[in-house]
Amino acid sequence: MRKGPVSASAISFFEIATAVRRGRLDLGLPLEEWLAEVRKLAELRIEPVSAEIAHMAGGFQEDMPGDPADRIVAATALTLHARLVTADARLRKHPRLQTVW
Repeated sequence: MRKGPVSASAISFFEIATAVRRGRLDLGLPLEEWLAEVRKLAELRIEPVSAEIAHMAGGFQEDMPGDPADRIVAATALTLHARLVTADARLRKHPRLQTVW
């Protein structure tokens, strides 16, 4: 059971747009339309990359995956005290993160 809003890091939308541009992801409709539909979801809160999140992401030790976007997503989850929905095995194994998948 979900408690509270569902949040997504703004960097996740960058990653989605990049995957679509590179042909690694097909959303079934143009990216702009998909984004417009996602923005209509009242239960979704898009979290900006704040100074606090950026600072945390940049300060992670080497045990955190090195991809900057992954570090920002992880820092967002930690800042929000939220569980992270991810299929990334490296993030799921990190002791500081509570993950769901």
